[in-house]
Amino acid sequence: MDGRARVRISLTQVLLADGPKGPCECGAQVRTHVLAEKYKCRYTVNVSAGAPFASSFEASEAAAQAGSGWNMTDGDCKYGYFVNGGKICGSGGFGTQFGVTKTGDWIVGGISNQSVQEQLGLSYSTGTYGWLVRNGSVITPPDPPDKPKSTAPRTALGVDRAGRLLMLVVDGCEQNAGCKYKELGQTFYETAALMSKLGAYQAVMVDGGGSSTAVANRTVVNRPTDTDLWRFKVERRVTVVACVH
Repeated sequence: MDGRARVRISLTQVLLADGPKGPCECGAQVRTHVLAEKYKCRYTVNVSAGAPFASSFEASEAAAQAGSGWNMTDGDCKYGYFVNGGKICGSGGFGTQFGVTKTGDWIVGGISNQSVQEQLGLSYSTGTYGWLVRNGSVITPPDPPDKPKSTAPRTALGVDRAGRLLMLVVDGCEQNAGCKYKELGQTFYETAALMSKLGAYQAVMVDGGGSSTAVANRTVVNRPTDTDLWRFKVERRVTVVACVH
């Protein structure tokens, strides 16, 4: 969780956006394809359905919809800091972040306090589940304690050495949620290895499971499993997405 990487952004324009609440308020859950349509995204993936994620950020001049990650049950916002327009929002600490600075650098890694955020010039950031690839090396992230070495749908964000954004969605269904197809989905380590193979120099895990959704030209191109059952293609409502124009 300690340390961070700074990578210059390529020409790709990226926007993280979420539901229609205020700059530091909890966001509303919206399906990924709806936000893709709203922001006219070419490619979009989910980032967060709720805790512990929170944020929206942009790497272009387009205006980002403000908001945060939130508790999927009661709508509370107590699951980690996020940065929106240079302002720290939420509560509970930073952890490993994926964000962008005012000068156009990706920042991937630990942000410990407000002074670090201000020193880096961090404009927008979101919380993550931690490192998958760090400085070109695969990191073995810890499995969730309640789902050891289980496969599930996964979503990951990363950048290559040239600063180009990588967005990965792996289809599947959660083994501990009633899915009988063990070959569907990936473990944390398998996702890390795949991101490395795809050229990631820095990469982090974001929300997966039934939230994992990929949209191309405003059409859902994967098989979301909000119900955690493979036979049903159902897109989950989320609070944060990554959008490429």
